[in-house]
Amino acid sequence: MLSASFLKEFWDEKVAWKENGDITEDDEIVVRCKGIHYVIAPKDSVIAGFGGRKFVFQFTDGPHKGKTITSSNVWCQGRIPDEYRGILSDNAVMIQPEW
Repeated sequence: MLSASFLKEFWDEKVAWKENGDITEDDEIVVRCKGIHYVIAPKDSVIAGFGGRKFVFQFTDGPHKGKTITSSNVWCQGRIPDEYRGILSDNAVMIQPEW
């Protein structure tokens, strides 16, 4: 079981990414969709998230608003806890794949 302090540190990092323009410290784009947190990693990664499955996101809020991004290297950090939902609100809709 993960400790409360680990979980707080984990999600506080995601808040910092939001405050950094929805960009991680490694310049990866942050996506929040249907209460789930994702990161779009570079195409040249050795291992692709979701086995290289293609995702298409349309940004509805934040610095990427209006952009559509397609990636085959998306990583999921999990469902955003209720106590962070007010801060880490959705910034995109998933166009593909439909879950």
